Amino acid sequence: KSSSLEFSRRLHLTENLLLTKIKKSPLEKGPRVLVIGFFDGVHLGHRYIIEKCVKRAKELDGISIAMTFDRPPVNVLSVKVQKKLIIPYGEKIKMLGMAGLDYVVTAHINKGFLMLTPAVFCNDILLKALGISGLYIGQGFRFGYEASGNVEFLKDFFKDKGVEINEVPLLKKNGTVISSTVIRESYRAGDIGKIASMLGRDPYVTGTVIKGDGRGMQLGFPTANVKTDKDFISLGAGVYLGAVSLDDVDLRLPSIINIGYNPTFGGNIKRLESYIIDFESDIYGKRIKVYFYKKIREEKKFENGNALREQMGKDLAEARGYFKKRVQRSI
Repeated sequence: KSSSLEFSRRLHLTENLLLTKIKKSPLEKGPRVLVIGFFDGVHLGHRYIIEKCVKRAKELDGISIAMTFDRPPVNVLSVKVQKKLIIPYGEKIKMLGMAGLDYVVTAHINKGFLMLTPAVFCNDILLKALGISGLYIGQGFRFGYEASGNVEFLKDFFKDKGVEINEVPLLKKNGTVISSTVIRESYRAGDIGKIASMLGRDPYVTGTVIKGDGRGMQLGFPTANVKTDKDFISLGAGVYLGAVSLDDVDLRLPSIINIGYNPTFGGNIKRLESYIIDFESDIYGKRIKVYFYKKIREEKKFENGNALREQMGKDLAEARGYFKKRVQRSI
């Protein structure tokens, strides 16, 4: 079980740090190997560098630690620019634990923290607070005030302090660097295949089922209207095939998911609605997870409700065929 505690109060700076124990008791003695990153999405590129950190810690009979941040720095520095997230913070911590790490240290991002010079960050946090003996960073890593620190600075700072510095090349997929930025762009384009190939899993969103307009019921396709957190990236408008799981139970119920503005009825608010196939239970107020497997068409304005109902029937037929083949492939 995970537990949290404030890491250290030896220095004012370390009051910004929260240590989450993944597997072991609080920072026992031994070599400490650290990997640093925001890790939004914990995609394949993140897991690649984390694996190297975990492997090295085991070779040294030490412990592996990931240092991450509670929010993107740009969200603190700018009111106008707010970077959308791929997964919630709690999900990120769970995934980092599943990647084999012993601990996660979260730095609380505020303007004071962002003012730290590279030297202060390295000395007061990496050396004094965390006591690292090894560090893994991704290619092009920048840190400190105005991003003035880089790998050359790290190597020079730690050259006589017994700390290994390892810069890991960025992982590529089909010639494209795997990055949270590319994944966000793919979300906006509704490119499920590209998202899944970079995350190494099916993309999903979480939310709460709320009351809608009831038009799905009138059309014969009752949908679960899902209120998602505005801080997270949303897929582009369209109709998708996917699944819904209820209350953290990973039993996936085949679904047709519509994301868009309901133009047939003059809507102007972007919504996520999921029609769970052959499902009749009342799930209002429940937390659900909506997975996405494939985009089948763009959102379209139909002449009337009857035309929309006809198209939804075609979508359902396509969905049944898709899920039948999907089950067959998994057997």
